[in-house]
Amino acid sequence: MRIVKGVVSSNIDPKSSARFSAKFDEWGDDEKPVIYTSPMYRVNGGGILAPPAYEDIILAVYDEDTEEYYYHSTVVDIELATEVSKIPGFKEIGDKNAYSKDGRPVKIQFQNQVGAGIDITKNHRPAPETQINSVTLKSEGGKQIGADDSPGVEAAFVMNQHGDGLIVKGDPDDLYPARCVNITSKGQQDFTVMESSMDLTVVEGRDITIENRSTGAMAQTPSEDWWPNGNLPCKRWGGIYLRSESGDISIAANADTGESEQDGRIFIVTPKARIQITETGAIQIDSTDAIRIKSSSDINMEGANINIKATGSLKMESGGATSILSGGNVDVDGTEIHLKPTSPPEPIPPLSEQSDLDLNDYYE
Repeated sequence: MRIVKGVVSSNIDPKSSARFSAKFDEWGDDEKPVIYTSPMYRVNGGGILAPPAYEDIILAVYDEDTEEYYYHSTVVDIELATEVSKIPGFKEIGDKNAYSKDGRPVKIQFQNQVGAGIDITKNHRPAPETQINSVTLKSEGGKQIGADDSPGVEAAFVMNQHGDGLIVKGDPDDLYPARCVNITSKGQQDFTVMESSMDLTVVEGRDITIENRSTGAMAQTPSEDWWPNGNLPCKRWGGIYLRSESGDISIAANADTGESEQDGRIFIVTPKARIQITETGAIQIDSTDAIRIKSSSDINMEGANINIKATGSLKMESGGATSILSGGNVDVDGTEIHLKPTSPPEPIPPLSEQSDLDLNDYYE
């Protein structure tokens, strides 16, 4: 057997047998069938399969006894490439990062002809060149799955060609703490559980924060005929919505450590109003505007003592009978007391005329 050099004239193989055709220097333009060989392959079982491409320069082993050619390897040399391959920008190694700045090879690559495959990089050259130690699986379009042990990186990642993806950190760096998981995307994110539950839990850590920081710069305001509250503008950005189609929504603060009188409070806050439920069970409502309570049925108030104070007028009106029942004295103190005034007091406007509840931006 002996080594001969040739060029692949065709890698079309209708039988999918990994054979291809080549022209060898000693045979001129005569095409010869070449049997593909692999450093690791089990027939019908898989392994490394990478037949050379059209016009690749190859070395083959020629068996003089059987007159058969066995593929040996591909020659990586621009000077030996065919004229068709000598186009502007054509290089032996298309990846500019396959070698370090001082010309040392730093990558092991298993790729197809368009760069899709596996990169194993180990570049420990000193500064100013960045030290790299990574394994990356890349697609032709730039999507990547990788594990990177490089200083300052220390992460595993899944990334698309636009930089959206998932990062799982090992050691900390300037951007992320140790052992964190970061998910970033410019587009929408959906989390769906089809037949089970979803849990978001912090164990011996810090807080859970759900925050919408959108300013509407990238959002669109719905057309005016879609606004749920008439002339009040509707905005479909910046909101946070919790909704249950067939169950309860519960907000519970169960902190009862006894270490602080401020444990276990619940706050509902707007720029001009505040509702606070304390750990002792007290409920406090503060507002710079009106507070309105409306019900189509009864409104019941019960407590040890009930105190009502108006800095202006105090009005009470009943469409039916009015009853005052006291187990003790009933004291009425005023400049004048009119049990039946000559002119009736001004009626209290119905609550529905004072303010109707607005719908949210989703007509709810």
